[in-house]
Amino acid sequence: MSIDPEVILWGSRPLTEADGRDVVMRLVSRLTDFLHQDIDVVDFNLVDDESFTCRVAGRSRFGGPLALEWWGILGMEPIEGAPHVSGTLFLYSMGQRLGMAAPKGSTIELVYERSSEGGGAWRSLGWVVDTYDEWEGIRPPWGADRGS
Repeated sequence: MSIDPEVILWGSRPLTEADGRDVVMRLVSRLTDFLHQDIDVVDFNLVDDESFTCRVAGRSRFGGPLALEWWGILGMEPIEGAPHVSGTLFLYSMGQRLGMAAPKGSTIELVYERSSEGGGAWRSLGWVVDTYDEWEGIRPPWGADRGS
């Protein structure tokens, strides 16, 4: 009998590779519902028994001639003893990265929060300026082969 990924996520047991992948699949399923977009998991990295990161990408372009597409990084790490799940999304149009009009780059930030029923839900924090240039020069996982 498998354990519900939400129980694994919010529980206190050490995270295994299999558990981490199950949690990622639940997070991606919820993100699919939240964004109304089909999503592919590009890769997964179990950092330690409390943390992971993975790259995800929208399965296809949308928005007609705007050719919108996106990819992002999801991660989980303990903060003050509790699991913290977040996502950083990068939006593109016709092959060019989009963001806020600012001297710095920007990303769309998400958090996955526990609900009173014990499950979780994604919430958008909106556009966030990349104050420390953490994401400057970052490239999408699909490379140049998708073109504009």
